[in-house]
Order: sequence, then C-alpha cells, then structure tokens
Amino acid sequence: MKNPVADQHGPERIDVDGEDIAGGEVVEVAPAPADPVPDSAPETAVAGPTGDDPATPAPAAPVAADDAAAANAESTVERLPAGALRGQVEDFLRDNPGEEFTPHQIGKALDRSSGAVHNALVTLTKHGTAHQTGTAPKKFTLAS
Repeated sequence: MKNPVADQHGPERIDVDGEDIAGGEVVEVAPAPADPVPDSAPETAVAGPTGDDPATPAPAAPVAADDAAAANAESTVERLPAGALRGQVEDFLRDNPGEEFTPHQIGKALDRSSGAVHNALVTLTKHGTAHQTGTAPKKFTLAS
C-alpha cells in the first residue's frame, strides 16, 4: 500500500509485514520501472510471392448501387418521381368513386407507406380533388 504523504515527504515507513507504521526501520520502496525492457528478439518477416504460386487476388471493390436502391436498401419498391404518388392516389380514388378509404388501405393497395399516402391525400384535399369524411380513423373519398 502506497502512502501519498510519504511520496511528498520522503520514503515510506513500513514494517516487516508491509504495514505502514509511524516509527521503526526505514525501508525505501523503489518505484516500478516506467517501461518494460524491450524484447531483443528480431521481428519475423513474411515472405512475398516467389512467382511459383499465383498470388491471391484482392477482393473486388463493391459495385456502386443505384442511388434509389442505396438510399432505400430495405425496400424493394422503387422511388417515385415527385408528385407521382399523388397521381396514383387520385387514380385509386377515381377508380373507386363513392367509397371511403383510410391512408393505410390505399397504401396497401398501392404498395406504398400509409404516411406518404396520407400526405398525398392532404394535398389532394387542399386542391379539392379529395374530401376527408372521417377523423378517427381518417377516411377520404373522391370529392364530388
């Protein structure tokens, strides 16, 4: 056990059992070496190819994927151009006049997320193409 006061004021005082004592024989404790003795063994070099055996080729770099696929790696559905989903939602409502649908129902039919379909339905409602018929759950139909 190291005595922090002894470090500042001289050597530690310890008895034969290693206990710190106020009086008795003074024994100086040498500090541990800062760095271990370096290993004098030489490093083993790895031999390069001799020409007798074909060298193992490096693995090929990954091929850059299409931007849409890279951005949406989990999805198998292609990304639509801006405004295209709104057109698909409008077409769906026109193909089913007089019926009410939730964004989830339309999303399943179009293989698109219900959140994206909801955003398209809100825009169609603002432009007067769709009409919201319910609030819980939100339902939409084609405006007359």
